[in-house]
Amino acid sequence: MYENVSLTELEYFRLWRKRNKVTLNKMAKILNCSPSWICLFENGKRNIDNERLQKYRDLVK
Repeated sequence: MYENVSLTELEYFRLWRKRNKVTLNKMAKILNCSPSWICLFENGKRNIDNERLQKYRDLVK
């Protein structure tokens, strides 16, 4: 029924966060930034520094 779909890393982050019921506010506290900044990052409208990106990757794994 479903084909294999390739997700970008940002799409995967967003889906992981929603599946695990992690709000933007919780992610913002973990990454020490604003919720709107996380939203912009997940939608590909803003870049992220390497330290925060690594924290995000570690959290998702």
